Amino acid sequence: MVYALVSLYNPDQQVTINVESIANQVDRVYICDNSPQNHEVLFDALSNGEYIYNNANLALSAAFNKVLKCNNGWKDDDFVIFFDQDTTITAGHIERMIAEFNRIKARGVNISCLEPVFTDKDSGELIIPKKKKRVTENCFIVDELMTSSALVQYGDIRSIGFWNEEIFLDLADWDLGWRLNEAGGLTIQSKTIVIQHSLGLGEKKIGALKMGHGAPIREYYQARNYLYLLHKNYTPVLKKLRFIRNLIIRPVIHCVFLGDGKARLRYRREGIIDYYRNYHGEYTLRHLPKCAD
Repeated sequence: MVYALVSLYNPDQQVTINVESIANQVDRVYICDNSPQNHEVLFDALSNGEYIYNNANLALSAAFNKVLKCNNGWKDDDFVIFFDQDTTITAGHIERMIAEFNRIKARGVNISCLEPVFTDKDSGELIIPKKKKRVTENCFIVDELMTSSALVQYGDIRSIGFWNEEIFLDLADWDLGWRLNEAGGLTIQSKTIVIQHSLGLGEKKIGALKMGHGAPIREYYQARNYLYLLHKNYTPVLKKLRFIRNLIIRPVIHCVFLGDGKARLRYRREGIIDYYRNYHGEYTLRHLPKCAD
């Protein structure tokens, strides 16, 4: 059996089209809606879809776990593929993913997760990690998992306790990949399968430097999750050093070059405060009533 899980937040008509494309390629699709409003009517036509309205923003980890932990008779060798709402796939995409997964496994590689390579939807640039270890001509091991189109087998994700609900939004996929690796599996990307992916609000170029241009609120989740992941034994040392750098240097760079400087600093400060409060949920206006300029 093949199951797909899709996370939603304030979906539009294009999202309906995206989910229908996914539903056509799996046995069952679970639509995990974190929006403030119910959108079940958008997916009424899906005969193999199950719409789950959470009535709260659970983010990726808790929303996906709500489905995964129910099991519903799933077997360890069943395939589970994750998507965010913005991903558009072509006909046969999931079939190709499963065939590639099985082909890699048949070569004796202990694969636990397969994902395609991505092209930036805005620039068309192919996004391939700089740090990778080749396992076949077209496949390589990576240490930065991306949620959309990540394919696993149910038994592998069950064995590590599913998604980490401490990590609310940013870096939840990296955390999942590192824990799969710690359990002995490998996260692998294949150049034979390509999908488009949107990088937040896009990239901003400053001379030769390229910088991801995320919404100011992401500063809150990034700061909080950097601190949580700094204290995990499975977080790679080089990533811990990167998180420390991002906590110290990135705020200055973002405030100078990305705009909304005061809002970004406020969000980041609240993320750090909420880390020490051991808070893992959605951002709320508790500390600073005015969080944007």
